[in-house]
Amino acid sequence: MPGKDSISEKNVGEEFYLTPAQLSVGVEAGKLNFQERTFHGNSYKIYNRTEITAFALTQTPDEGLKVARENKDFKTKVNSKKARLEEVVEELDGMDAKKIALREEKKELEQWLVRNDLKFNIKFEKEEAIRQKEQLRLQKEAEKQAKEQQRLNKLAEKQSNEAMKLAKANKKLMDSAMNNNMSAMSNNMSAMYYSQPLLYPHHQQLQHHQQQYHDPRQENANKKRMLDSLY
Repeated sequence: MPGKDSISEKNVGEEFYLTPAQLSVGVEAGKLNFQERTFHGNSYKIYNRTEITAFALTQTPDEGLKVARENKDFKTKVNSKKARLEEVVEELDGMDAKKIALREEKKELEQWLVRNDLKFNIKFEKEEAIRQKEQLRLQKEAEKQAKEQQRLNKLAEKQSNEAMKLAKANKKLMDSAMNNNMSAMSNNMSAMYYSQPLLYPHHQQLQHHQQQYHDPRQENANKKRMLDSLY
């Protein structure tokens, strides 16, 4: 019979993932014993934990109860983290307030000692001079870095402009080379035309006419007509 080592039916489901149906099977098989108790008019069953532990090893845990337990544990963890976060924020706020109070007290103490203690005044002035010197050094370092960045920006701009100029020059050279190739092709075709009278018999008349009267404009026109006839 159940003794001090007892567990309620609800806790059996949450801890061992066993359903009431599975517990009934265990009771009918004589593997489990229970007692019924009443609390505020509600009855519930109490099992022996040792018997439940041994019985659970022979059963398949219920997935629904398992998921429900995982969700419950997760919610408990979330609530715990939220509570701790509130405590941390409260502690930090207290630390900030304490820091402000300590800084104010430190300032008041230093001011009093500056007014009333010559040795402290000299020490304070030396420390202040060191702080100012360090601030000046940091400021100069920042200005030096800014100037270096400006120099790098100008250098990058100069390199970009030189690259654009080089690209334009290359394009100009390519255009010039193309024009020279076109001119050479035209001259070659003209030479071919005049060097093959059998293929182009009508050039003899043009050559005879050119021997009688040389007109550059007429010559250009004749060349054009000749090129057209080739195509």
